[in-house]
Amino acid sequence: MSLSLRASRLGLTVFRRLPMRLRRALVSLWAPSYTLGAICVVTHGGEILLVRHTYRRNWGAAGGLLDRGELPEHAAIREVREEVGLDVRLDGVAVPVAWPRYRRLDLVYRCHLDEGADPTTARPMSPEIAETRWFGLDSLPTLQPDTAEALRVLGLG
Repeated sequence: MSLSLRASRLGLTVFRRLPMRLRRALVSLWAPSYTLGAICVVTHGGEILLVRHTYRRNWGAAGGLLDRGELPEHAAIREVREEVGLDVRLDGVAVPVAWPRYRRLDLVYRCHLDEGADPTTARPMSPEIAETRWFGLDSLPTLQPDTAEALRVLGLG
Protein backbone atom coordinates (compact mmCIF):
# COMPACT_ATOMS: atom_id res chain seq x y z
CA MET A 1 0.00 0.00 0.00
CA SER A 2 1.39 3.40 -0.96
CA LEU A 3 2.32 6.02 1.60
CA SER A 4 -0.35 8.45 0.35
CA LEU A 5 -3.06 5.78 0.59
CA ARG A 6 -2.01 4.91 4.16
CA ALA A 7 -1.99 8.61 5.09
CA SER A 8 -5.47 9.05 3.61
CA ARG A 9 -6.83 6.08 5.56
CA LEU A 10 -5.22 7.31 8.77
CA GLY A 11 -6.73 10.75 8.21
CA LEU A 12 -10.18 9.27 7.65
CA THR A 13 -9.87 7.10 10.78
CA VAL A 14 -8.98 10.14 12.87
CA PHE A 15 -11.76 12.17 11.24
CA ARG A 16 -14.34 9.45 11.98
CA ARG A 17 -13.44 9.57 15.69
CA LEU A 18 -13.97 13.32 15.99
CA PRO A 19 -17.24 14.57 17.48
CA MET A 20 -19.93 15.11 14.83
CA ARG A 21 -20.05 18.85 15.50
CA LEU A 22 -16.32 19.20 14.84
CA ARG A 23 -16.54 17.04 11.69
CA ARG A 24 -19.30 19.28 10.31
CA ALA A 25 -17.28 22.40 11.09
CA LEU A 26 -14.23 21.00 9.31
CA VAL A 27 -16.26 19.99 6.26
CA SER A 28 -17.80 23.45 6.05
CA LEU A 29 -14.31 24.98 6.09
CA TRP A 30 -13.15 22.82 3.17
CA ALA A 31 -16.34 22.66 1.14
CA PRO A 32 -17.14 25.44 -1.29
CA SER A 33 -20.01 27.70 -0.33
CA TYR A 34 -22.61 28.42 -3.03
CA THR A 35 -25.73 30.51 -3.20
CA LEU A 36 -28.80 28.72 -4.48
CA GLY A 37 -31.17 30.34 -6.93
CA ALA A 38 -34.31 29.37 -8.82
CA ILE A 39 -34.95 30.42 -12.42
CA CYS A 40 -38.46 30.07 -13.81
CA VAL A 41 -38.91 29.94 -17.57
CA VAL A 42 -42.59 30.74 -17.99
CA THR A 43 -44.08 29.59 -21.30
CA HIS A 44 -47.52 30.30 -22.75
CA GLY A 45 -48.82 29.84 -26.29
CA GLY A 46 -45.35 29.37 -27.78
CA GLU A 47 -43.95 32.45 -26.04
CA ILE A 48 -41.61 32.99 -23.10
CA LEU A 49 -42.07 35.62 -20.42
CA LEU A 50 -38.95 37.71 -19.88
CA VAL A 51 -38.17 40.53 -17.49
CA ARG A 52 -35.75 43.43 -17.67
CA HIS A 53 -34.13 44.00 -14.30
CA THR A 54 -33.32 47.53 -13.18
CA TYR A 55 -29.77 46.47 -12.28
CA ARG A 56 -28.88 44.40 -15.40
CA ARG A 57 -28.66 45.29 -19.08
CA ASN A 58 -30.25 42.39 -20.93
CA TRP A 59 -33.49 40.46 -20.61
CA GLY A 60 -33.83 37.55 -18.21
CA ALA A 61 -36.20 35.02 -16.74
CA ALA A 62 -38.01 35.55 -13.47
CA GLY A 63 -36.18 34.10 -10.50
CA GLY A 64 -33.96 34.79 -7.57
CA LEU A 65 -32.22 33.42 -4.51
CA LEU A 66 -33.89 31.05 -2.10
CA ASP A 67 -34.80 32.25 1.35
CA ARG A 68 -33.22 30.33 4.21
CA GLY A 69 -35.03 27.02 4.63
CA GLU A 70 -37.19 27.53 1.53
CA LEU A 71 -37.73 24.69 -0.91
CA PRO A 72 -36.47 25.51 -4.43
CA GLU A 73 -39.81 24.82 -6.10
CA HIS A 74 -41.55 27.17 -3.67
CA ALA A 75 -38.92 29.83 -4.36
CA ALA A 76 -39.46 29.56 -8.13
CA ILE A 77 -43.22 30.03 -7.79
CA ARG A 78 -42.78 32.83 -5.23
CA GLU A 79 -40.29 34.72 -7.40
CA VAL A 80 -42.64 34.74 -10.42
CA ARG A 81 -45.52 35.96 -8.26
CA GLU A 82 -43.37 38.66 -6.60
CA GLU A 83 -41.70 39.85 -9.79
CA VAL A 84 -44.52 39.76 -12.38
CA GLY A 85 -47.73 39.04 -10.45
CA LEU A 86 -48.55 35.69 -12.09
CA ASP A 87 -49.31 32.33 -10.53
CA VAL A 88 -47.55 29.43 -12.22
CA ARG A 89 -47.21 25.66 -12.05
CA LEU A 90 -43.92 23.88 -12.50
CA ASP A 91 -43.50 21.41 -15.37
CA GLY A 92 -41.34 18.52 -14.20
CA VAL A 93 -38.19 18.70 -12.14
CA ALA A 94 -35.50 21.33 -12.02
CA VAL A 95 -32.38 21.22 -14.16
CA PRO A 96 -29.31 22.31 -12.17
CA VAL A 97 -26.87 24.80 -13.66
CA ALA A 98 -23.64 25.48 -11.75
CA TRP A 99 -21.73 28.74 -12.03
CA PRO A 100 -18.43 27.94 -10.23
CA ARG A 101 -16.92 31.34 -11.03
CA TYR A 102 -19.77 33.06 -9.16
CA ARG A 103 -20.18 30.26 -6.60
CA ARG A 104 -23.85 29.95 -7.52
CA LEU A 105 -26.11 27.03 -8.35
CA ASP A 106 -29.34 27.75 -10.21
CA LEU A 107 -32.23 25.31 -10.38
CA VAL A 108 -33.99 25.96 -13.68
CA TYR A 109 -37.70 25.22 -13.92
CA ARG A 110 -39.94 25.27 -16.95
CA CYS A 111 -43.44 26.33 -15.97
CA HIS A 112 -46.78 27.35 -17.33
CA LEU A 113 -49.51 29.68 -16.13
CA ASP A 114 -51.74 28.43 -13.40
CA GLU A 115 -55.35 27.75 -14.37
CA GLY A 116 -57.19 31.05 -14.63
CA ALA A 117 -54.02 33.18 -14.80
CA ASP A 118 -54.17 35.85 -17.52
CA PRO A 119 -50.86 36.32 -19.38
CA THR A 120 -51.77 39.91 -20.26
CA THR A 121 -51.64 40.87 -16.58
CA ALA A 122 -47.88 40.23 -16.30
CA ARG A 123 -46.34 43.47 -15.08
CA PRO A 124 -43.46 44.64 -12.88
CA MET A 125 -44.45 44.01 -9.28
CA SER A 126 -41.04 44.55 -7.70
CA PRO A 127 -38.69 47.56 -7.68
CA GLU A 128 -36.06 45.33 -9.30
CA ILE A 129 -38.18 44.75 -12.44
CA ALA A 130 -38.33 47.55 -15.02
CA GLU A 131 -40.35 45.77 -17.71
CA THR A 132 -42.03 42.46 -18.59
CA ARG A 133 -42.76 41.14 -22.05
CA TRP A 134 -43.71 37.92 -23.85
CA PHE A 135 -41.34 36.88 -26.67
CA GLY A 136 -41.56 34.20 -29.33
CA LEU A 137 -38.65 31.75 -29.42
CA ASP A 138 -37.75 33.07 -32.87
CA SER A 139 -37.62 36.72 -31.73
CA LEU A 140 -35.73 36.67 -28.43
CA PRO A 141 -33.88 39.82 -27.38
CA THR A 142 -30.32 39.83 -26.04
CA LEU A 143 -30.43 37.62 -22.95
CA GLN A 144 -28.57 37.56 -19.66
CA PRO A 145 -26.07 34.66 -19.65
CA ASP A 146 -27.97 32.74 -16.95
CA THR A 147 -31.23 32.98 -18.89
CA ALA A 148 -29.56 31.93 -22.16
CA GLU A 149 -28.15 28.90 -20.35
CA ALA A 150 -31.54 28.16 -18.75
CA LEU A 151 -33.20 28.11 -22.18
CA ARG A 152 -30.39 25.91 -23.54
CA VAL A 153 -30.68 23.28 -20.78
CA LEU A 154 -34.45 23.19 -21.20
CA GLY A 155 -34.07 22.67 -24.95
CA LEU A 156 -35.64 26.02 -25.81
CA GLY A 157 -32.60 27.96 -26.96
